[in-house]
Amino acid sequence: MLLWWRSFQLCIAVVCWQAVAGTIAPVTAQPWNRESVGHHVRLTPDGQPPLNIYVEEMGRGPPILFLHGLGGSSYSWRFVAPRLAATNRVIGLDLRGFGRSDKPFDRAYSSTDQANVVKAYIRQANLSRVTLVGHSYGGMVALRLALDRRLEPHRIARLVVMDAPAFPQAFSAGVEFLRKPVLPYLALMLVPPEVTATVALMMESVGFERFTDKDISIYADPLSAPGGPHALVETALQIIPPDLHNVIARYPSINKPVLALWCREDRVVPLSTGLRLQRSIPGAKLAVMEGCDHMPAEQAPGAVVSEIRRFMGR
Repeated sequence: MLLWWRSFQLCIAVVCWQAVAGTIAPVTAQPWNRESVGHHVRLTPDGQPPLNIYVEEMGRGPPILFLHGLGGSSYSWRFVAPRLAATNRVIGLDLRGFGRSDKPFDRAYSSTDQANVVKAYIRQANLSRVTLVGHSYGGMVALRLALDRRLEPHRIARLVVMDAPAFPQAFSAGVEFLRKPVLPYLALMLVPPEVTATVALMMESVGFERFTDKDISIYADPLSAPGGPHALVETALQIIPPDLHNVIARYPSINKPVLALWCREDRVVPLSTGLRLQRSIPGAKLAVMEGCDHMPAEQAPGAVVSEIRRFMGR
């Protein structure tokens, strides 16, 4: 009850702030920059009907594939991907239910379901030797894919897991709210999407002031789409999979280079999780970043780029 009341108070505070500052005008999601190309691909993942997935890409060279966290999209990598495009083909994929991808009204929003989407894309695009970078929930999707024995070994060369809930833990306040019965659907229906996005960013990031009105509008836009609220809630309900203990038991079988990339001050997924992940995967490395909590691609993009380049030997 206390969590709900605090969330409600924060919503009211943001509504009052918007009443004073004025409403945020809608902004259609935009590419990383003028050199990037965005397009939809039609995929048929294992166990799912066909769906359209949005992909943003630029550059040439060995491929790097980015997977965003809960409530994010390929836009989350806008400060990181263009820098790495100088030497690599960089690809940002909007996961099922997020960004500009389809948002079906079903329950296929587990990390396994999303891994099947990513697998279908990698095969259809005929990618090989991919550096797979996953943040938070996207990090769990990346780990699932690395453990998928049905994926050809040459498809993934290495794995970067950023601030991912790889072990049992307490839910963040935002996820805890989304997992409640009925209430999150009512809130997402009644509260303007820009307010919801603002509250979420304030709860996940200490440096909220760095987000512009444009950023907030782009993060809010998917919540206005049919299926957007459902996808967000359903993903939150499945963010910790019921078979997590079995997944953890298989971490030592990952035989690819792995970098656990963590923010020292992460309040959502603590650094102790990164340390435990490093110990669980043979040969895994851990890099700790300063000046960020749970959103390193937004808060410390330079450090993220440097660590990925170092890990790739560039």
